[in-house]
Amino acid sequence: MANMEELNKKIKELEDRISQLETRRILQQDILPQVIKSRHLDSVEMGLYFDTENKRIGIGGTGQYLYRGNTGEIRIANTLIVDGDMIAVGSTYGLRIYTAAIPLVFGDSAGGYDTNLYRVSANTLATDDDMKFMTATKGPIIIDRATATVYRIKSTNGTLGVEAV
Repeated sequence: MANMEELNKKIKELEDRISQLETRRILQQDILPQVIKSRHLDSVEMGLYFDTENKRIGIGGTGQYLYRGNTGEIRIANTLIVDGDMIAVGSTYGLRIYTAAIPLVFGDSAGGYDTNLYRVSANTLATDDDMKFMTATKGPIIIDRATATVYRIKSTNGTLGVEAV
């Protein structure tokens, strides 16, 4: 009798699994292609649609697109705001910023940008503002041109000096 109950339980599990697989097949073969073909995915509620003609995904109103750039690139048309961490995993360079003398700007969340950092020429970064080192044992690092010794610029009681690093 116990064997018959176990057999019925297994049959029920198989029937449930077959039902799940059939549902998945219907979604993949019937429903999803129709959604993609119509280029809209609940556009009223989510504001997300597929622009198959231009090979991009539209988000919200006009002008907001996610699309493939060069090999290995995903691009966003217009502004990207990240409400959390931005992490580069497995990246050779980490965060890469390409600008044509346009500064990287910093400010408060209200858009009051008051600090900048930009590339003025090859291998040279600049700011129009002050740079503050928040830890007393840290500071700008320089390399002696004659000896290649690495030094940190420091101030002790207002007297400027260097220390080997």
